[in-house]
Amino acid sequence: MKSSPFTYFAPDVLEGALEILSQHGSDAKLLAGGQSLIPAMNFRLTAPSMLVDLNRISTLAGIEPALDGGIRVGALTRQAQAGDHPLVEERTPLLHETIPYIAHPQIRNRGTIGGSLAHADPAAELPVIALALNARLKAVSTHGERWIEAPDFFQFMFTTALEPDEILTEIEFPAMPERAGWAFVEFSRRLGDYALAGVAAIVTADENGVCTSAKIVYLNLGDNPLDSPHAAVTLVGQPPSEAAFAAAAEAAQPDLDPIGSVHASPDYQRHLAKVLTKRVLRKAFERTNQQISKAASRHTSKPTNQQTAQSPPLPTANTQSPISITINGVIHQKTVEPRLLLSDFLRHEIGLTGTHVGCEHGVCGACTVLVDGHPVRSCLTFAVQAHGHEITTVEGLAPNPHELHPLQQGFWEKHGLQCGFCTPGILMTLVPFLETNPHPTEDQIRHALSGNLCRCTGYQYIVEAVQVAAEIIRNS
Repeated sequence: MKSSPFTYFAPDVLEGALEILSQHGSDAKLLAGGQSLIPAMNFRLTAPSMLVDLNRISTLAGIEPALDGGIRVGALTRQAQAGDHPLVEERTPLLHETIPYIAHPQIRNRGTIGGSLAHADPAAELPVIALALNARLKAVSTHGERWIEAPDFFQFMFTTALEPDEILTEIEFPAMPERAGWAFVEFSRRLGDYALAGVAAIVTADENGVCTSAKIVYLNLGDNPLDSPHAAVTLVGQPPSEAAFAAAAEAAQPDLDPIGSVHASPDYQRHLAKVLTKRVLRKAFERTNQQISKAASRHTSKPTNQQTAQSPPLPTANTQSPISITINGVIHQKTVEPRLLLSDFLRHEIGLTGTHVGCEHGVCGACTVLVDGHPVRSCLTFAVQAHGHEITTVEGLAPNPHELHPLQQGFWEKHGLQCGFCTPGILMTLVPFLETNPHPTEDQIRHALSGNLCRCTGYQYIVEAVQVAAEIIRNS
């Protein structure tokens, strides 16, 4: 399936996007990372008549220190960028620990922090973390701005407190409490799949190790991220123990309302909640005594004002968009319909058929290409979003027609492919992986491959092929 036609806007400034929303309201849908929106559009589960692409508004991305010792994250900040940012690791370690659980690297390279929060999927990790950390979310419209507390922001499944004319522009994560321990755990059938259940916890303790406060938030166990006050209150005043953890896990049950799915019944999800609660509390309390106050060493800076006094002219709507994309070192200029996927653009407009199309909802990884050096799903990216960027496909790997790339050489030597359908996506995923991991372990290779499905070879020969490629690269 492909998405239905829509009118496309790509404003360069926030005010332009706000003007569109003020005029068209619920007719318009915002496009940030698109990793949830585009597959829904591909399957015609949603068919917006108008799409407002926020990706050219540079002021919506970035991470800054907050005045209270926390951080302020622009809504358009990529999840992968947040996961690698030193401020996130230093000031919001729970967020840093959780980001690797979000889908696969290709998804995190495009997905945004604000986009996931605004989507409000009860099976998504970021809403749980926003609630656990007592985040505040900034909503902006042509009428002004307002801050929304996380418990008030998430209202129902896929529903938030944002009005049709508002844009989520910024998220503020407060500083972690002193003597706080934290942890996040989840259980999924495959690394990167939606979790059947998950738990985030933040606990504090006094100098004797006795719990002084606790916050326990559950993932995919209701139609919202669920905070369990009943579980938290059982821990306060108690020293950490297996009995206390089991009591908290049992006390959380009335707060949970699992829906169930083809993968897990509600009863099984409740069982998972008990198991994961004990795991997350065990891990969080282990960290309480390891934490020291960092308030004195934290630096503050004035947050960026993302609004200007005067709005620019309304951007022009496009039904055909001129784009210029550098593909394998060659500039291609075309005029395309905005709904054209990057995967179809590469195959049908440019004739680079090495990029294969499998699922068209971001699961199989066969369509993976590099955008500015980072692997992304080309079936979850519109071609217009690649305007001004550099794309590398499998056809651009080999240095010349007579020489293979080390990865291609490794796959040839170790028989790492059979039908070859999934191979281009696997190769494009592994190119940047080997650039940053010259001595990969088998576990690291399998982790890097978690977002790519192979239909016929299994993975053992693929792993061996990557090890050979790494050796060739090191020796060269």
